[in-house]
Amino acid sequence: MNNRDWVEAALVNQSVVAELLIRLKYSDPAPMRSSPGVAVDWSVRQRRSKQILKDKGEPARDSPSTPLSWSGATSASGGVTDVEDSTRADKASDMRSKTFAELKEEEELLLKERNHLQMELQTLAMNLKKQRAKNEHLKRVKVK
Repeated sequence: MNNRDWVEAALVNQSVVAELLIRLKYSDPAPMRSSPGVAVDWSVRQRRSKQILKDKGEPARDSPSTPLSWSGATSASGGVTDVEDSTRADKASDMRSKTFAELKEEEELLLKERNHLQMELQTLAMNLKKQRAKNEHLKRVKVK
């Protein structure tokens, strides 16, 4: 009996469907097939590559002696266009300790910038108040 015949018989006689459902409910589950897979066991972890010893007196190096830098030209996705921002040497020079005079000068510049930004913010707040007042006035004129 193919699928089409079974569907037609099920539409004509509901007892066929009920009998099938009862058989499915009370049937024994299919035996589990044991697949001959890979046997899992514990072993000693193996290194991916072997360490190369140059001379008996000189140990192998773990890292290069020169600092690495990024070049955006080698990347297929474009990478970094400004190479100076991504080099390691520039970051190292920024990390040096600053003198008291340099810190004082930097603090003064930051305070001046803060004052300038506060003044600009106050100016924008005043302009906002004026614009809102003008907008309310225009709304009242439009309603009349």
